[in-house]
Amino acid sequence: MSFVSSFIVSIAGVITGHIALSQIRKTGERGHGLALAGVIIGYVRIVIDLAAVIVLVVILVLTLSHAQRVYDPGGFNPLLPTAAVPVPQGPAAADLTFEAGTTLTPESIPQISDGLLGTAGWKAGLAKGAEGTWTYISADNLCRTTFHQGPLDPKVTLTAGDDRATTESYLALIDKTTVDDVSANASDDYINQNVVNADSVVQTRAMSGTDQSNNSFITTARAFAASGQGVFVDVTCRPTADITSVITEVLDSSAILIS
Repeated sequence: MSFVSSFIVSIAGVITGHIALSQIRKTGERGHGLALAGVIIGYVRIVIDLAAVIVLVVILVLTLSHAQRVYDPGGFNPLLPTAAVPVPQGPAAADLTFEAGTTLTPESIPQISDGLLGTAGWKAGLAKGAEGTWTYISADNLCRTTFHQGPLDPKVTLTAGDDRATTESYLALIDKTTVDDVSANASDDYINQNVVNADSVVQTRAMSGTDQSNNSFITTARAFAASGQGVFVDVTCRPTADITSVITEVLDSSAILIS
């Protein structure tokens, strides 16, 4: 029997019980105890049904507020900027790899230079706020790009001298997953350093997959342990969009500046 049917029957039972009690009091007939027991049982069933409904509502709210993303292990090929990634020639290599993060200082603040502002294919969504997050919506309304820069959340495990480990904790927080999931499913990625089509890049970690609505997403992020700062770019697209070409466009036109 459904909750609704059970609830209605319980209410009907309580009403009938009260009517019976009233009649018994007037006529003095026997059955007062049975009628009272029926009323009590009816109230108990109503309370149980209401409690069950409340539990179901709470579960539904928690499920919707913590939408799970399904990751593609090995299904994401690192996306490179338009310029070829230089082959390191030794200590003089300019790429800001995870290992090179140890050369930065606490005053080294990363910022994102995005190339979507004013482009025909994108319109501004959420304006850049004090928290360092801003978004764009594609002209066809199929994709959303989110940029973020700023101090790492206290929930991120900051591993001194290890930008890779710090980045994986950062990416786990962004995509609402675990560090183990990131380690298993993420790939190394790159964003231009300082300028578009740069001769050097900033190494990042990237995750891809789908959410509960079957939308595709790719998140690429970099955390800097020395300064306790982080940046990320997240592209989420509806199933009909070509997310690979979209993320390539976004990353090709963007850069990470270290001031």
